[in-house]
Amino acid sequence: MTVRSIPAAPPEPAEAVLYAVLDDIRNTLGVAWLDPVFRGIAADPIFVIAAWAATRPNITKSFTESAARLRRIALEHTEKALDPPDHLQFVQERIGGEDASRLIRTVCALHHGLPKVYLVVQAWARLARRQRIPGTGREEIPARRGIPTWQEGVILPGSATPEGLDVLDDIVDGLRLPAVPSSLFALSPVPPYLELAQSEIEARSGSDGWEHALVALRRGVTQGIETFPHPMELQWDALAARGLTDERRLALADQLRDAAAVMPVNMLIATLLCVALGGPEPFVEP
Repeated sequence: MTVRSIPAAPPEPAEAVLYAVLDDIRNTLGVAWLDPVFRGIAADPIFVIAAWAATRPNITKSFTESAARLRRIALEHTEKALDPPDHLQFVQERIGGEDASRLIRTVCALHHGLPKVYLVVQAWARLARRQRIPGTGREEIPARRGIPTWQEGVILPGSATPEGLDVLDDIVDGLRLPAVPSSLFALSPVPPYLELAQSEIEARSGSDGWEHALVALRRGVTQGIETFPHPMELQWDALAARGLTDERRLALADQLRDAAAVMPVNMLIATLLCVALGGPEPFVEP
């Protein structure tokens, strides 16, 4: 007897567009992974589609420079104030082989990509609060698109082990965060290294160097958004007509506010671990 699959019902138009938009976000930002924050708000595809349509023209030279500036801020504070450890021997001995290589590429990809995600998430948090981003009015060429080849084979979020999830809960509680940083969620399939990362983070979080770094990153992302060349504003009446109620907008604003609050910690963790694993060179392309 042949078992025939039942064809899935065709998706709603917004949902069909959403998949293409999420893939375009990943390729335009040049990251091998789609940050969980985007999946988290994908339950409101109308917002994601409209917000990305307003954002995409701003992925230009200024955007790339702002991301690079955030990366430098995190790196400078990490090297000067956080006394980064050396994890290479641990990873080679406890993990080893291709798994160790994948782990190193993953952490360095997070260090490289999270500043771009931070800029987008912070901008979307403003949009959800009905705030307008005015733009500078400058004409700029689009940034280079596509995922760098060195990011091939990174660990993709979504395969956490039960042990890894327990460690994540401990870290989130210890840092008093509203959500799990993606820089740690991506490491959850490797509990031994996640536990080591936890000890390093606990030893540094709350220190003057840690807090100064977070303040500098928050200031840096605000300055970065101010360099966007094109204005960003959503037509809320049109979105409401398509089903995005004000109640949903307020829920999105809260969700994006929490996501933006996690991002500087997220970046700092990724940078600390990237340095601990021998990065960021030669992984970050010029």
